[in-house]
Amino acid sequence: MNKRQLLSLIILIISLLLSFQTQAQKQISAKLEQATVYFNGATLTHTASTTLKSGTQEVIINGLSPDIVLSSLKVKANGVLISATEFYNDYITPKEESAHLKKLTDSSCKRQKTNSPYTNIC
Repeated sequence: MNKRQLLSLIILIISLLLSFQTQAQKQISAKLEQATVYFNGATLTHTASTTLKSGTQEVIINGLSPDIVLSSLKVKANGVLISATEFYNDYITPKEESAHLKKLTDSSCKRQKTNSPYTNIC
């Protein structure tokens, strides 16, 4: 086997290994469908839908509460096998604040500044 054939074989093996390791990744947003509020917490039901191709897929669901109790997290899917679930907070991607939340935050800061001897609270 000459050097050229050996190099071609090595490139082929590396590309095959990389193709097996890569997974398709899909990001979708969850929609809040139902909320039940209790004295010490709440139950939130979100739905999200997407179409997946055959093979191994990684689905990232955005729009969930960062305060999820991990032991209460349930994921259901029709016609697919879920091999694992994982929950993490994305602290890197900047989040957009809704206009309603911004208005509430601003009015709360104004109220705190006028009723407090301390300045620059917000």
